[in-house]
Amino acid sequence: MATHSKFPLKCSCGHTGAIAMSENDQPYSKCWEKYRVENFNSMRADVYVDGSISVDEAIARLSVTCPDCGASITHENLNRD
Repeated sequence: MATHSKFPLKCSCGHTGAIAMSENDQPYSKCWEKYRVENFNSMRADVYVDGSISVDEAIARLSVTCPDCGASITHENLNRD
């Protein structure tokens, strides 16, 4: 079974979306995480890692851009409210 989380993103132009993350939550099994972008553009369909990375690192690896204005999306666009 996997745990699913979403981390909201907001571009300076107002466009919104999220980074979706799935992670292995089974005890006594190998840790993994998978990240994908929702409602934004990305150079990759997803990022899969054995172990774990930060959401900031996932955003960088996904090369996220805004579909409305073309701006690069970084960890500074995370809506941490």
